[in-house]
Amino acid sequence: MSATGLEVFDTTVQKTNVWLKDLMEVMGGDRRKAYQALRAVLHALRDRLTVEEAAEFGAQLPMLIRGIYYEGWSPTGKR
Repeated sequence: MSATGLEVFDTTVQKTNVWLKDLMEVMGGDRRKAYQALRAVLHALRDRLTVEEAAEFGAQLPMLIRGIYYEGWSPTGKR
């Protein structure tokens, strides 16, 4: 049975959990810290790319991680 009722959401939650699990293994098992590290790295990368590069990269991310990546982003006035 579907956890969310929609396969697309279940898939993105599963992919996000895999990413977080991989980070937890590297960082020592704290899920909250793994999320914070993922978010920080995504935002740092996004803020250093051109708008076009940031959009191209974001398009390749799983849906839920893409939302984290774009959270708070304002491309206005960026190169």
